[in-house]
Amino acid sequence: MGVRFGRNTHQTRYLATQIILAVGTVLLVFVGAAVGFWQVRLMRGSLKATTDAANAAKESAEHVRRTERAWVLGHSNGPLKGWIAPNENLDAPFEGRIIQVDWGLSNHGNTPAWITKADVRFEVHDWPLPDEPFVVGLAVWNNFPVTKTKAHGGTKWLIVRDEKEWLALLQSYKCFVLYGMIVYRDAFGHLHWGRFCETWRSPQELLSRLAGTLDFRPIGPTPAWTDQDWG
Repeated sequence: MGVRFGRNTHQTRYLATQIILAVGTVLLVFVGAAVGFWQVRLMRGSLKATTDAANAAKESAEHVRRTERAWVLGHSNGPLKGWIAPNENLDAPFEGRIIQVDWGLSNHGNTPAWITKADVRFEVHDWPLPDEPFVVGLAVWNNFPVTKTKAHGGTKWLIVRDEKEWLALLQSYKCFVLYGMIVYRDAFGHLHWGRFCETWRSPQELLSRLAGTLDFRPIGPTPAWTDQDWG
């Protein structure tokens, strides 16, 4: 009996030790898993905070760029001017008309712009204008600077020598068109583009007193002719 009792006591202690080890192992695994889970959450939280901070910084930079960027617009400077174009053929019944328009490129933004390419044209076209703007051939401008205080401009002329074309202008079947396109770089290194267009037509009700005068009034073009990027 004494030997059997000793064996049972030893087995009981052995089993208790195994149970304690098993329970301890389970607890260690549980604690390790909990610590790992918490570390993952901390890492995700830290990563999200870093991502949010980066996105906020990017949005702030974009906001500054959009609000401070250059906005270069093309436009006319003053009304049309015109005078008679002497005809070399003295027997010709119609004397031509020389039409002049002053134009400019001005910066309406808060930082300088550098024009890389541009094209400005002054022509006679049928009215109404087509929905799609005419194709322009952009010339290199070699980063010409335009600031809020330093605009750029010039003068365009055309000669109407065809009497039928002149009558079509007087009757509003045709119009004078100043149009063009600009490509420029802002102070943040981004490229932008813009189209501009202005038209002049003769009010038909004034036809009776327009035979030799120049009473062409500016009117708005179709939106596609004055489009630009907003980025």
